[in-house]
Amino acid sequence: MQPIIEFESIEQAKKYLKEWQTRLFLDDWIIRLDLVDHDQIGDDRFAEIISVKVCKTAIIRLRRLDNAKSLPIERQQTEAFCMEKALVHELLHLKFSFTDAAQDTIEGNYMRECEHTLIEQIAKSLIMAKYNLGLSFFVNF
Repeated sequence: MQPIIEFESIEQAKKYLKEWQTRLFLDDWIIRLDLVDHDQIGDDRFAEIISVKVCKTAIIRLRRLDNAKSLPIERQQTEAFCMEKALVHELLHLKFSFTDAAQDTIEGNYMRECEHTLIEQIAKSLIMAKYNLGLSFFVNF
């Protein structure tokens, strides 16, 4: 079995959302999931999350694979796209939000980058553990 590279439908995506919410102890969150086109998400992103932590609500937007090809060439060449990993990554933002309150300072920006790197590593580790994969699955060269 392999991770989902691209969800075939919103129903399939919601099924995986529910599974990962349970795995990550996020069942008490109300999360809307959207599969979006290029113009609905940042130019350099595979996915994004908008959340209101005090209300435990969130919206996750995942870029359709056809639109992921419009990312900068550097990202296409080095980073293999996996929609299931992108979903896990965005959900982990709900667990790790230590720098949300950090001011826009050099230190705050550095902390956010470190946190984001940690979230990406954990998301890859979870996918690797679920599917018994090596890190090479995520390398695109």
